[in-house]
Amino acid sequence: MLLLLYLNLAIPMAAVAQYEFSCSLGEGWNFVSIPVGLSETDIATVLQPIASQCRSVWRWVNDPAEPGGGYWLMYAPNVPWPSDLYNFGNGPGFWMDMTAPAVLNVNGQDVSDQAIQLDTGWEQVGYNGRFALPVDQAFLSIANCFSRVWTWVNNPAEPGGGHWLMYDPNAPLLSDLTTIEPGMGLSIEVTSPCSWTIYVVEDTPMALIPAGEFQMGDSVDEISWALPVHTVYLDAFYMDVYEVTNAQYQKFMDATGHSAPVNYGDNFNAPEQPVVGANWYDAVAYATWAGKRLPTEAEWEKAARGGLAGKRYPWGDDISHDDANYYGTGGADVWYDTSPVGSFAPNGYGLYDMAGNVWEWCADWYDGSYYANSPLNNPLGPDSGSGRVLRGGSWCAAPSSLRAADRYGRLPTFTFFTVGFRCVSQD
Repeated sequence: MLLLLYLNLAIPMAAVAQYEFSCSLGEGWNFVSIPVGLSETDIATVLQPIASQCRSVWRWVNDPAEPGGGYWLMYAPNVPWPSDLYNFGNGPGFWMDMTAPAVLNVNGQDVSDQAIQLDTGWEQVGYNGRFALPVDQAFLSIANCFSRVWTWVNNPAEPGGGHWLMYDPNAPLLSDLTTIEPGMGLSIEVTSPCSWTIYVVEDTPMALIPAGEFQMGDSVDEISWALPVHTVYLDAFYMDVYEVTNAQYQKFMDATGHSAPVNYGDNFNAPEQPVVGANWYDAVAYATWAGKRLPTEAEWEKAARGGLAGKRYPWGDDISHDDANYYGTGGADVWYDTSPVGSFAPNGYGLYDMAGNVWEWCADWYDGSYYANSPLNNPLGPDSGSGRVLRGGSWCAAPSSLRAADRYGRLPTFTFFTVGFRCVSQD
């Protein structure tokens, strides 16, 4: 079966981090592209450990003098690499014909958003996440630079393990190309050189919240707006392990042109701090872009409880600054404002900062008496209202606001340096 593995080929737009990449190669033909900045002196060092399992390696070389705009050049493991194949950083990758499965290990640099220089002829483009924009929008900026685009579609039922599918920019976009999944990549026939910026959505860790019933509401302190305690059944869903960060929100703005949240100063702007100053509509826009949604209030509370029943906080009935970031400092809480996400221990579902740090937007309209009429299965909240639900408390909130059952409502246009969000997904 033909296995195509695509990674970044491009110049990074932001700071990059060193990492080790392991690529599993199957028997037969594999397409591999290498991230920018190999640590090894040349590509031969990378391939040497698996030379005995590799029948041949081919790389595309652009050459306008050639009829096809270039040619495929073969490297044999037992002879030196041609000089133009050293340092594979900014190239189109290579095909490997394997006689047996193997693992290709590469020390390189992690790259997400990409600015790719497309030269005349065929270009292989890969990336390490899914497009942040629909493919037709992503192609719009280079519509005059290419004539054909092909993507590989895996299909084990077909003789070759799949097929190449062409996208025609002058015809309606095929439905199965609206989101090209990681590992697919593109072959683009470029008619004139251009630079193409690809924005990708990084896969953020999510935790599975299992299906089942839980007791929603406050059985400990009997908060009037969190009564009556009632049984709720929820289908299984996934929740972001961390609150959405400034770094993630910046990618969203870069990709979509969405306006920036209210800026409350440098104390809140570090990449790994939770984004603040985003209103409910901003949070919904981000979630939609990321292929997710905001949690319902019931989903948020079940997730916050972490599998515990009848407890005040996600970890139990008592609280200290070793547990969360709330008003004041002490113990593990050394921050006078927001802390980097994940600075405290997770709850039973592996979720961080479900109490404190920032309030989190939920999908529901707020109604202090809604619990009296809430349905048993997958409640969505009232049909209308003036405010949207906020949960979890914040870095400048009293401990009582961090209770798993506590709930508040604010206008969906509300912004403050205490308010952020996280997302959920059913997939």
